[in-house]
Amino acid sequence: MKLAVMIATLFTACALFAQMNVALTFSTDGGKTWSEDFPVLAGGKREFLVKASWKVLSEKPSKIVTTRLACRERDFASANFGRRNEYGKEKQGAWYQSLSKYWANPASPTPFVYRVDLGERKAGVMGMQNEWSREKKKFVNAPLPPLKAFGPGTCRFSVVITCWGKTPGERVAEVYQDFDVILQK
Repeated sequence: MKLAVMIATLFTACALFAQMNVALTFSTDGGKTWSEDFPVLAGGKREFLVKASWKVLSEKPSKIVTTRLACRERDFASANFGRRNEYGKEKQGAWYQSLSKYWANPASPTPFVYRVDLGERKAGVMGMQNEWSREKKKFVNAPLPPLKAFGPGTCRFSVVITCWGKTPGERVAEVYQDFDVILQK
């Protein structure tokens, strides 16, 4: 019986993950070179690039693919959405960074490239749809809080890529691809 449950669980997990392939590569030199190794930042460096290459494998009709970068541990300088309770099925809190062009055609898998900044964020930097307006009944752009730069240590991030179906709200596939950033002195 245990074997049957394990096989059923494995089959279900494989079926879910088989809907989309996502591969991450990283650059710590401004995009001159790329590596599959997680980024290691040293000597006060606090910026790196993440390239998310993806391909939808599902045969279901799909309308659009969207992306965002999330950190559940803390806010970061390039996060432009502030903290939202939208992360994962449990709707956990996370700080998000969105690209200016955060969508793509499912049939044309153009990579999404994020410039992630873990440095200081000064007061007055505007966010994108990061504050709820009771008057307008929607999220509006507002200043983000100032932040100190990340110190030495490790922090986990996720690139979230969602393939949306033809029916409003239908998710054909969604992948949360985690990676760690190591900050050295």
